[in-house]
This record gives sequence, structure tokens and C-alpha cells, in this order.
Amino acid sequence: MANISDQINAAKDVLKEALPSPPDLDAQVTPDNLKQRLEWGEPALTIVDVRDREAFNELRIQGAINMPQAELAQMAQGAL
Repeated sequence: MANISDQINAAKDVLKEALPSPPDLDAQVTPDNLKQRLEWGEPALTIVDVRDREAFNELRIQGAINMPQAELAQMAQGAL
């Protein structure tokens, strides 16, 4: 009969495979990678949409924030 330590280790091995693991974090992601992260329910995920405001207003991912790329460059220059 296996001792309690062996049983605990066996249970840990099974649980590792049963639980989802977060995907690797990248500053820029593909649509498929973003979909995986959203489906996983990644905490504190902020989606920054750098398209112009017109494109953002037409269609966007719920919860995304709009920061057009041109404005980001201006803000960065002002902060330097």
C-alpha cells in the first residue's frame, strides 16, 4: 500500500493536468492568442486598441480602451 506522501504526489500530478495554465505573456498578441487569454479569464487583462477612434467606435472588443497610436506617440514625447 502506498504511503500518504506517495498519494499526495500522485494527486498533485493529476491536478496539474486538470487545471488550466495561463498562456505566456507578450506585449503584443495575435487575435488567436487574445481569444485564448479572454477564454481563460486572465485577471487584470487590459486591451489597448491603438486604431483611430473612428475604427474603434465602429467595432471593438468589449472592455477595450482606445489610445490611438498617434496620440500615444505624442504623450510619450511629452513625458520625455
